[in-house]
Amino acid sequence: MGFWAALGFLTILPTPRRAGGGKFARSLVYFPVVGLLIGLLLWGVDLLLRMALPLPLESALLIAVLAVLTGGLHLDGFMDTCDGLGGRDPEHRLAIMKDSRVGAFGVVGALVLLLVKYGALVSLAPPLRAVALVLMPVMGRWSMVLGIVGYPYARAEGLGTAFAGTGRWRQFGLATALAAAMAHFATHWAGLSTWTGLATLSGVALVAWCAATFLKRKLTGLTGDSYGALGELSEVVGLILVLLWQRWTG
Repeated sequence: MGFWAALGFLTILPTPRRAGGGKFARSLVYFPVVGLLIGLLLWGVDLLLRMALPLPLESALLIAVLAVLTGGLHLDGFMDTCDGLGGRDPEHRLAIMKDSRVGAFGVVGALVLLLVKYGALVSLAPPLRAVALVLMPVMGRWSMVLGIVGYPYARAEGLGTAFAGTGRWRQFGLATALAAAMAHFATHWAGLSTWTGLATLSGVALVAWCAATFLKRKLTGLTGDSYGALGELSEVVGLILVLLWQRWTG
């Protein structure tokens, strides 16, 4: 099933053996669903840790749990992308991104990313904290679908070729509908306006589109690392937008 392929690709959670091969081409619609599962797990961990730990330490551990659940894959892609952008031309940038070593740009980029995530989580109060924890992975995984479907793959072979197939735009539409429904119900549960969730997703979509377009110009297309970078960036933007809703409605 496409769901198991998406779960196996996006997380370290166990999946049936049949979740490989050509199933990736049909898994895109399930990316937001996997994001919701990750978000619910984060929310559950948050409820448990809150009973014993101070908020700053708990928030740091939640970020660590998220990195562990994803195997650090998306964070690694973000760091490689930051390193690659320092190259002199598309070929040089792609070669840098393929190198397993992490450079200064990658380290600094990851540090800033994690600090912003931490600062946003510490600043959020219930019930918006729960909304942010649930929606952050949803929007991050949805933005990956945008990058996979909406932009060419920069390499002749690699991760992006696994998602080749027909009906990708239909899957993108279904994935968008699922992400929008999740955003709507999560913010409605928190007592916010019925349009708040859709506005948050729209803000994330705008930033993801700008970032993906920028990366395409720099690399002539996107790569697996680019998908991870889009996911990490979208998570941060989603957190910031929820935090803004808190300040505007508080």
